Amino acid sequence: MRNFIFILTIISFLFSCKKANNIDNDRHKIDSLKTEIELLKTLLNNYQNNIPDTISTTEKPYLEGVPQAPPFRKIKLTISRKLSEGCAKADNPLIGYIISVNKPDGNLESFILQNEEGVQEQIYIETSEMSQADLSWLPHIFIPGNKIKTIVQRCGSGGFPSVLYVESLRRTRKNDR
Repeated sequence: MRNFIFILTIISFLFSCKKANNIDNDRHKIDSLKTEIELLKTLLNNYQNNIPDTISTTEKPYLEGVPQAPPFRKIKLTISRKLSEGCAKADNPLIGYIISVNKPDGNLESFILQNEEGVQEQIYIETSEMSQADLSWLPHIFIPGNKIKTIVQRCGSGGFPSVLYVESLRRTRKNDR
């Protein structure tokens, strides 16, 4: 926008100089143009100074939407010891923050995990092979705001993730709230 206005002003000046034969008239136009340029610079500076920062330099973007950390409790839990049919174990563990938990009928079915780059993914939990003792630990680790490391299997043509193993991690960064 700034460049467009500046170019229009210069074109206007050049066009008027072609028509004018009087040097004094041209000097007046040059002075007028200088004044307009200074005014445009001032307006542009005022505009730029009033634009709010969209990303704070002190807070990491991945914390946007991450709930406050619950009290830390070290938990390591194996959900399944074998891969489901049509699934493959993911190459790397997923590390991130639990954003929300889906519990229709009170049974944990899935959760949203947000990684440190701010990418969210829905991860499913198959609990049919878990013992009652292991099931009792699920509400203590799948808490919104908890930071976890999970090993998943990717299933089907969509690569839908399903938990094999999960462990809670302590939030250590200053900005981890």
